[in-house]
Amino acid sequence: MNQALKPDEYSIGALATLVREIFGARCTLRSFRIIKQDAGYLVAAAELANPTLQVVIKLAGPQAPLGSPFDRTAAILALVNEQTTVPTAKVLAVDTSYEKWPWRYIVTTLVGGKEWAALYPHMKGQELEDACV
Repeated sequence: MNQALKPDEYSIGALATLVREIFGARCTLRSFRIIKQDAGYLVAAAELANPTLQVVIKLAGPQAPLGSPFDRTAAILALVNEQTTVPTAKVLAVDTSYEKWPWRYIVTTLVGGKEWAALYPHMKGQELEDACV
């Protein structure tokens, strides 16, 4: 296992290999765009074919600046999906073991809209209270 992510470890080739492993040998990575990238951390939105899906792929190496508890994220998303009607991403794959890859990952469906982290700082009063209910 590598101790730090190198740029080629989350290249288009690595992402393509990961999606084929998760979704099958016929799956192809049509396109992707990087949403966030730091040392040891990557978030990409990707379009797949066979199956046709839009997904978010998050990768984090051992030195990632964020804790990236993808297993906890998966559990929270599952609870929100089971217990509410809030449009939330569905977890398609998660692995935090480092057994096969030099990073841990989570793959979810892509949900349109704006991220809570971007909206929250601009909300005040009743708007914030309504969003948190």
